[in-house]
Amino acid sequence: MFPNHFAVYRVPRKNRGFMLPLALFLVIAIAALAVGLSRSASSVPFVALQEVFSQRAFYAAESGANYGLSHLLLRSDINRTDGNTACTELSSVAITFSSDGLENCRAVISCAVQSGSLNDASYYTIDSQGSCGTAPVDASRTISVSAYIPGEP
Repeated sequence: MFPNHFAVYRVPRKNRGFMLPLALFLVIAIAALAVGLSRSASSVPFVALQEVFSQRAFYAAESGANYGLSHLLLRSDINRTDGNTACTELSSVAITFSSDGLENCRAVISCAVQSGSLNDASYYTIDSQGSCGTAPVDASRTISVSAYIPGEP
């Protein structure tokens, strides 16, 4: 007449022992996730530092290219003969920076000249390779710029 609320519910025999493997699987999965997160979190400072050196190397290369262009084109009398001489002077010029932001960086500049098909102009290619840092955290970037000086009319 009165139901027995204190009766123990019996688990069917085929379902016994299922919780132990499930709990073990969850513990292992959570531990693997924690290890993965800790490894990725520990690599974040290295990646950020690499990005800083990469940007600094880019700016060092850009500064070297600007130096090369100014050496080539900013003369009182620009003509092809002086431009060819300036390009020869730029071969393997190395600049070591000491200013804030580019300390421990350097730029290596090279210049190549080609004459036009009718010998009516000189075409210059200035390559600047900027590098910053030391191994294992270092970066290198290369920038190429072109310019030309027309021939005498």
